[in-house]
Amino acid sequence: MKAKLYCTSGKYEGKTYHIKSEATIGRSGENDIVLDEMVVSNSHARIYFDTGDKQFYIDDLNSRTGIMIGEDFVEERHPLNEGDILTIGNAFEFRFMIAKTAQEPAEAKPSTADEQPRTSKAPESETDLVADVPSEKLQDRTSEAEEAAQTAKPEKAEKPAKADTSEEEPESDEERVSAFYFESTSLDGTEEHHSLITGVNLVGREASNRLILKDGSVSRHHAVVIAKSNEVIVRDLDSKNGTYVDGDKVTEDTAASEGARIMFGLVSFTLRRKA
Repeated sequence: MKAKLYCTSGKYEGKTYHIKSEATIGRSGENDIVLDEMVVSNSHARIYFDTGDKQFYIDDLNSRTGIMIGEDFVEERHPLNEGDILTIGNAFEFRFMIAKTAQEPAEAKPSTADEQPRTSKAPESETDLVADVPSEKLQDRTSEAEEAAQTAKPEKAEKPAKADTSEEEPESDEERVSAFYFESTSLDGTEEHHSLITGVNLVGREASNRLILKDGSVSRHHAVVIAKSNEVIVRDLDSKNGTYVDGDKVTEDTAASEGARIMFGLVSFTLRRKA
């Protein structure tokens, strides 16, 4: 069984990756599908076909920034179906497609002795067609045919229906805004709100992050905040100055509830949820 991944957004938008029965995805050149972005782990994911289930699956290979299928975060092997939208590291979006095999032509039905095709003898010349028609009537018919040809209007050919080749647009960030958000206080005492999207939110100093923090204590790719429907998970990305939830250093995936104080280096936020 074969499949394809079509990149709908990200650095390789428009590119198609072919999968035979198994493919690994990651930043390392040793992978079958190489995604050269820092937010992608060296060995990020694996897609394979289970011959027993006759089903494609995807595994997260302990990646740092995770995988999403639609709005579901992949935590263990997850089935892949035609049209599924995969988000990898919040940097790439792919559409999963099962490769269609060419349809074999139908076998020709053998003819039997009783079913011989009928053939008609072709006329040897044009005069054979009109041999029995009197010349006067033949001239009249010719005149009528010429007159009809001059007055007849050709029928307008119908235009073939245009095939719908448009693809479903992926959801924008505005459509995926989570009920959770970060609240901070500026130097003049003004409260500021920072929205999160459902799924993976990258935090760091670089412009490729969802939450960009231009502070020297924050690493280029500092942490991941995973917003689910009813909870938020915080994951540190081996940052230089650490990530903290309510004063505890994050060393593994840590759940944060509404009102939790979260620090990225020296930058502090309060986790809030819309009513």
